Amino acid sequence: METKMEKRFDDYVFYTADESEFLTEISEMEKNSVWMPGIPRTALTVLPLDAPMFIQEAVDKYNIDPDLARDTVDDASAGTHLMVQYQGQTWCLRDTGRMTLYTSAGQIGPANGNMVKAEAYSDLAKSMNLGLKYAKGNALLLIRYGKLSALHSGASDGYCVMPISELLAATKNALNKRFGVPQFKEGSNSHSYTSAIWELPDVQSELVNKYQQALSTAVSRNHSANWMPMVRFSTSDTATSSAVLMPKLKPSSGGYAFCIGKGIRVEHMMKTSGAVYGLEKFQQEAENLYALFEDGAELMKKLGEVEIANPVNCLVGICAALKIPRKYADPAREEVDTFTISTPRMSALDIYLSMAQIPQYAKDNGASEAKILELEETVAKILNMDFTDYDVGGVVSW
Repeated sequence: METKMEKRFDDYVFYTADESEFLTEISEMEKNSVWMPGIPRTALTVLPLDAPMFIQEAVDKYNIDPDLARDTVDDASAGTHLMVQYQGQTWCLRDTGRMTLYTSAGQIGPANGNMVKAEAYSDLAKSMNLGLKYAKGNALLLIRYGKLSALHSGASDGYCVMPISELLAATKNALNKRFGVPQFKEGSNSHSYTSAIWELPDVQSELVNKYQQALSTAVSRNHSANWMPMVRFSTSDTATSSAVLMPKLKPSSGGYAFCIGKGIRVEHMMKTSGAVYGLEKFQQEAENLYALFEDGAELMKKLGEVEIANPVNCLVGICAALKIPRKYADPAREEVDTFTISTPRMSALDIYLSMAQIPQYAKDNGASEAKILELEETVAKILNMDFTDYDVGGVVSW
């Protein structure tokens, strides 16, 4: 187990390879979380917390925790320098709540970032209050470990709370039903995201056989029969992202596990049309996880049949289309460029297998876990793209 900082603070991160520790961590987080529905946006007031010299004044006036106040003005951990007040209660705004505050106030745009850079927090608070004054509808607030961590939409078709502990229980139930005994490999938790990975050794042979033919044709890897199937779970209470189950394969020789399909994504969004949503939708979708592994094998086979005449340009074009930062994607480009020396024409599968390493390159480059998960989601989208659209000659810029 590894932790960074206190659970109350914005830059808290928890890692473990022990499943029971991971589940305890999630349970404790939920016990220290309060969801407040039906809060009129017009009743919210944003207050600036300008600098450490004003901390004691804020503590005395608003009865806030001094340690949380100091954390809120800590620029090393992207402190917001903001507080939010509702009916006499005042909370320091966690960094995860920044974007949902902007959305709640209807104040989205580059001016917010410019005010943060200029440390003009009083102006930022005034801007938010002006927007909240005319905002319609209710907000759903999340108070976690004493800080306001998110301000979601409280509309009838707004944010749907899916308890992470119940999402994890649904995941384990689906894995136990069809995949033998899953082996927990790692779990992480922060105020921004939660993720976990299970390997599936009991179905390794039957699943790998489905992939081996397709993957053995790829020129870019020395494939063996020891691919390990795995599933990665990820979600967030503080962002508007989906609850995700992603089927993956990990090479026995090491390296980053790559996505083999679109995965399962259930939005944190309520439905008014009578359609199933939220936790119930996630539980239903999780039952189809094994089928996604089977579909992935067929997808890999099809990618292996698509010949690309300009592999490097194809890779660069896809990265540009998906806005993948060059500093993370360049090693993949260099790898493809090297392969083209002996194999000028490559398959779409070859290109994808190189691009699938981009999250690992980002990790090696010091990217945050949240950014790595975001890149995984982005790279998975490549599987549904038409590679031939980017198979062009000449010079392609990032």
